[in-house]
Amino acid sequence: MPKFRQLRKSNARFAAEVGCHPQALALMSYAGFEEDAEATMIFKGDPTREPFKRVHEALQEAGETLSPKAAEATSSKPARAAPQVASGGYPAPACRRDARRQHIAALTEMRLKDPRGFQEARRSSRGNRGVGGTLARPSTASPAAPSRRAQHFTLSDLEKMRVQEEIAGMPSYADEYRLSHQSAPATNYSTLVARSYDPELIARQALDGTNRYRASKGLPPLRWNDGIARIARDHAEQMASGAAPFSHDGVDQRFRAYPVAHQSAAENLALNNGIADVAGAAVNGWINSPGHERNLSGRFNLCGIGAARASNGTFYLTQLFAAT
Repeated sequence: MPKFRQLRKSNARFAAEVGCHPQALALMSYAGFEEDAEATMIFKGDPTREPFKRVHEALQEAGETLSPKAAEATSSKPARAAPQVASGGYPAPACRRDARRQHIAALTEMRLKDPRGFQEARRSSRGNRGVGGTLARPSTASPAAPSRRAQHFTLSDLEKMRVQEEIAGMPSYADEYRLSHQSAPATNYSTLVARSYDPELIARQALDGTNRYRASKGLPPLRWNDGIARIARDHAEQMASGAAPFSHDGVDQRFRAYPVAHQSAAENLALNNGIADVAGAAVNGWINSPGHERNLSGRFNLCGIGAARASNGTFYLTQLFAAT
């Protein structure tokens, strides 16, 4: 339903029933939810794709297994245990007192780890449960075909799959820029040269190179942010004109000017002259510098890059990162 496509993490019910479970947030992320700058979980996935279907089926199975009667049979604790009381006389958080929700989370992870074994255990347990017993562990027996092995999914596996999907869908910002700004046929050599040294194209080539490096390390790609890129371009132009030195002076002001709320930020700088592949030289320089490389592979999700050319042909690049 549309109203569940946006869920505020600050909502008391959401925080008590979902937000306090790291496993639940990981499942939401894998299904297609993304957190924005205002701590709102927004569904940006596709209900027809495999990740969403897999999470939906897992939760459906857990819900069926934990019907009121099934819950009584599978839970080893009384259905209505007295709530614990935290210091100060207030009831303990729902995350600690709600054993049934914890049981649901355990069954969901069991379902994701071994779907076949979970189904078999569920079918057998429906007619063979003891009083106060718990759902039988998934069968470890091999499937009918000995050459096939059951897949086991952990939360780490889900996160890796999410990152792999992001890498597979990683856009080429340079190609997008060419299509939108350089699609007209070039009629002469000077036009081709001018296009290849377009600072806006170089900036996007540098982000594409950064994302290729991150992909080689199994890290999700950074998304281009126009607002952050404008700040980076202004700084690059100031260095190219001589109005500012080639340094990180004023970096805190640049971070504060970000148009998005962020948890952390970082900056890389580069300059080169007489090199055909301006962006490639900048990215290689960052990779080979430990401090710059830490930023390239840092836990960021947004990036903006500005490039500018000085009168002597030297290119200056400013790369800004943000974690939202």
